[in-house]
Amino acid sequence: MYIEQVKVSNKSKALVREHLANYKETQKEIKDLREALLVPFVETDENIGGGRSNLVNDGSDRIIKAMSHRQITFRVKMLEAIELVLSRANDEAKRIIALRYFGSEEWSWVKVASHKDIHCSIDTCKRIERRIVEEIALLIGF
Repeated sequence: MYIEQVKVSNKSKALVREHLANYKETQKEIKDLREALLVPFVETDENIGGGRSNLVNDGSDRIIKAMSHRQITFRVKMLEAIELVLSRANDEAKRIIALRYFGSEEWSWVKVASHKDIHCSIDTCKRIERRIVEEIALLIGF
């Protein structure tokens, strides 16, 4: 049986890796944006006579203006793809991705491979990560 091999560009892989590195921040951005959209801040203006109001804006309008609808949709799609691919991955692959991208700092491959819960070489860790990144890129449609 012939299985077609799809080539994912280096640029697409770099974009996926960037989103993996910013995964937690993007999750928080999407959560905050959803909260801002679902529960908008409403303040009544009791300034009847005119002049400038002293009301404080919650900033949701700035968030919405700063992020276009396409950017929001793309980020949500990227998060869903990451979560789907990781849900299908084995435990060691999940640990490799978590150590490499989801910590407070990005770990080197030497540090990832030498972690007590990882039982593979640096090259194998890289190969597993590349497979995960390519699968996410293909799911997104790159």
